Amino acid sequence: MISNGNILDFDAAIHQVWSHPNFAFDGGESNETAKERAITTLQKIILAHPNDNIVIGTHGNIMVLMMQHFDAQCDYSFWKKLSMPDVYQLTFQHFVLSDVRRIWEE
Repeated sequence: MISNGNILDFDAAIHQVWSHPNFAFDGGESNETAKERAITTLQKIILAHPNDNIVIGTHGNIMVLMMQHFDAQCDYSFWKKLSMPDVYQLTFQHFVLSDVRRIWEE
């Protein structure tokens, strides 16, 4: 699983950070810290472009953490179902998430 601070099993490591949102591996950040950082950045982007369509590229964990901020159903189980890559369209009215659509086609 995880030995001497080295991640030997990616799935086990991801499960660990999703099961314990304030846990961080040495040299890393917790899911909670990552979510706070991502949401702060997302809010700045939305404020800077109030009437624009915005495209944000990120890795799946940050994407789901941002989505979870607005919808608790976006959790580890949701993350596990992502295809890699995956693309979601989120629609906001001010800072309220009004629509989520998966737009990736395999």
